[in-house]
Amino acid sequence: MSLAPRQVIGSPIFLHSLDGDAAALNLEKLTFMKDDVAVYNEAWLQRLLFTHPEILPIDEIEPIFKPLIPICRELPTKAGPVDNVFINSEGLITLVECKLWRNPDARRDVVGQILDYAKEISAWNYEDLQEAVRKTTGSTGNVLYEIVTKNAGDVDETTFVDSVTRHLKRGSFLLLIVGDGIREGIENIANFLQRHAGLHFTFGLVELGIFKMPASLAPGYLIEPRVLARTVEIERAVIRVENLSVSVEEPAGQVITHRQAGSRKSITEAEFFEELEQANPEIAELLPTFLKQGEELGLTVTKRKSMILHWQDLNGITHNFGTIFPSGTIRTNYFCHSANEAGNIAIGEQYLGGIARLLGQATVRKKGNPWTWTVVQNGKDPSILNLLRQSEKWLALIEETMRALDELAEA
Repeated sequence: MSLAPRQVIGSPIFLHSLDGDAAALNLEKLTFMKDDVAVYNEAWLQRLLFTHPEILPIDEIEPIFKPLIPICRELPTKAGPVDNVFINSEGLITLVECKLWRNPDARRDVVGQILDYAKEISAWNYEDLQEAVRKTTGSTGNVLYEIVTKNAGDVDETTFVDSVTRHLKRGSFLLLIVGDGIREGIENIANFLQRHAGLHFTFGLVELGIFKMPASLAPGYLIEPRVLARTVEIERAVIRVENLSVSVEEPAGQVITHRQAGSRKSITEAEFFEELEQANPEIAELLPTFLKQGEELGLTVTKRKSMILHWQDLNGITHNFGTIFPSGTIRTNYFCHSANEAGNIAIGEQYLGGIARLLGQATVRKKGNPWTWTVVQNGKDPSILNLLRQSEKWLALIEETMRALDELAEA
């Protein structure tokens, strides 16, 4: 597991304009206090992140955990309560610990603390997690699934429960420590991580700078998240510290990949194809060729726990041509929403209709807002197999749809 430290960024300056004679205004940085009666304390930070999870720079750490759907605060575990718990529609869990980085004991203990939380939760099953959330929120029923569907739209319940169960068993979590003035030595962090290298977690240190806007403007705050360090997920490793840098010794027979410029093959991609092979070997065999052809066509293929087929039109609007899951199914929601945003929802309807015809015995379900409209078979996400068997026709449909969207943008 490697740690990539980041540079510290200076305090921001506000300018009314970029003219040479414009006045420069220093923004007032908020000071956090440990005192429970202080306005800006750990509890305040915890509430802020729970209400506005978009503050957390997940794209810079591990985008697979997006979007963060708030589940609860102070989730009880045997190791203590977790400050903030989030989940996404893929069943991936994010644990956040909020700390003010002034107390020396806190600096030593907080990394080990969040790892202990992860260790405890990785021993849970779906119902254990569900029960803990029920106790915290005072809710009843399948509260996890209900929260996710309320925030993410139509999600297959069985697939979601299975995904959460699998990620709990593997310990596939995103662990974030968020605070102000984080300056912990990287050697100490590595020592804590080494204890729990058997879990499949991703770890990040995030420092928040929160500044008041100038009094001459409308009241407001500027929030500046800084990723100070993050890990790359691996299964097991020997972590070494040499000359204040952290390196990973690869176990025999295992490939460990690190975040770098350009494309990368991640552990999550390998896991995706492993699960896909078990679900349907023919899909696992056909999919790589289709993905390569799609990239040549202009699709950006996000290869992680799911395969997302993205493309951006001439107006900069991003369209999702389909999300492929390791079960071998495909979900086509969001496309009508982006087509509508581009100015012609009929283009989206034509694409979904074309997908349904290629699949055979499939229909386009138009329920709720356009971003939930999707192709279904027997009320569920369809298998991608028939599409891959007719990959040339599917690629032609995608190319025709791209052309229609670009012509719309040029009109």
